[in-house]
Amino acid sequence: METWVVVVVAVIALAFGGVLGISVAALFYTFHDRRSGKAGVVASLPPDRPPGTLLIPTDGSAALFTKPPHKHPVYEITITGFITYRSHDGSEKQMDAFYEADSTGRFVNDHDRFLVNGKPCSSSRASWSFFSKSQVSTKGFQADRANHFYRFEVDGDDERLALSCAPPSAPAVATTLAVAIRTLPAGTPTVAARYAAEEAQVEADNDARQRANEAALAAAEAARLAGSEPWQ
Repeated sequence: METWVVVVVAVIALAFGGVLGISVAALFYTFHDRRSGKAGVVASLPPDRPPGTLLIPTDGSAALFTKPPHKHPVYEITITGFITYRSHDGSEKQMDAFYEADSTGRFVNDHDRFLVNGKPCSSSRASWSFFSKSQVSTKGFQADRANHFYRFEVDGDDERLALSCAPPSAPAVATTLAVAIRTLPAGTPTVAARYAAEEAQVEADNDARQRANEAALAAAEAARLAGSEPWQ
């Protein structure tokens, strides 16, 4: 419970005194929890989940994992399940880690509320622009949207991995949104290094093609000048 809530509850209890004070304080605490999305959330882990699966908080706080056993860690993250929440108009809506259901219940609207260390998670190499949020790059992204299953690799740092996913409005009604983390062996190439290697390979291939084209043009020009055209 937040410190200010404790203070307010204590002041209410002392001001009213006796049973009335306790009752009023309890009503305030319940109202605060409902407004903050902490009360009445039915949380359950999805079936057939990977070992070590933990529920992701729905109130915007992060699920924290232990510090990595080595430097430059690479994590395999598996996410399953979804959140049911009450929208501003009172209707219930659903969202999983990457998609939100439309009015027909189909998960077709992508969102950026799943955060890795406070940053939205991309389904590939993160794009960046001055007007958009910085994102976390992923590798090996697997998605089974119908079953709310996602698996991918991300880079970590020397600190604890923090994952969060909160609905756009509170409170959440129910959740099965859960995550399992596997730290890949030491020495696994980082996601950033793999993307950099792929980019370097593309540049090398482009350079090789350009050199081959230039050599072919030079050979053709030399043959023309010598009065011989080998392609005829």
